[in-house]
Amino acid sequence: YYRVTPILPEADPDTLQFAAPAISHSIAVDKNNAYLIYTDSGSKVLADVDITSLEVLENGNYIKDTNAVYRIDGSEVIRVSDANPSTFRTTRYTDETPYHATDDVHYWINGELIK
Repeated sequence: YYRVTPILPEADPDTLQFAAPAISHSIAVDKNNAYLIYTDSGSKVLADVDITSLEVLENGNYIKDTNAVYRIDGSEVIRVSDANPSTFRTTRYTDETPYHATDDVHYWINGELIK
């Protein structure tokens, strides 16, 4: 439920929990699936996400598993093409790191590939 509205009828209530509550209350997992919880108007099953290797990255705008990296944009979950999940990490935008995320080859600002 989100307040009084059921939003995850397919979720297992006994195993449902936030994936990284200190970082984000938008990603939840149960024994079967990962979910994006975005408003009282709904949620999404993240069918392609491997729940055993799911990691919510520092700023909560990116998640990754062993197979892929995804960017959370409101109610959308967008696969970040060309991202290497084993080396992908988020950063704070500064003069020394003028990007929000990087892997061993690329840089992204707000999910857009810049190099």
